[in-house]
Amino acid sequence: MFARATVTRATARARARRRTLTSEGPDALIRAGEDAVRTTFARYADAQVLTDDELAWLTLLLPILIEVTATNREDAIETAEAAVETALTGAELEVRIE
Repeated sequence: MFARATVTRATARARARRRTLTSEGPDALIRAGEDAVRTTFARYADAQVLTDDELAWLTLLLPILIEVTATNREDAIETAEAAVETALTGAELEVRIE
């Protein structure tokens, strides 16, 4: 039960952070989403895991990142792949999406 409460609190903090960022416009959300994806891959490359706050932030931003930048359903998949590719490149990892 402790882990659930911790993640619930992290999600509440992420939602508050997202509300604040939303006032800065969609570009701010896109940059934050790209940064969150980059952080995720960098942590993975260093054999580390995300904190509860980082995981909650990523979970809230990924759907927004795709929704804001995709123009239709087919474009959503390409947008998601592009976000991952951008993050991998920024983390200096080998990029390969199949």
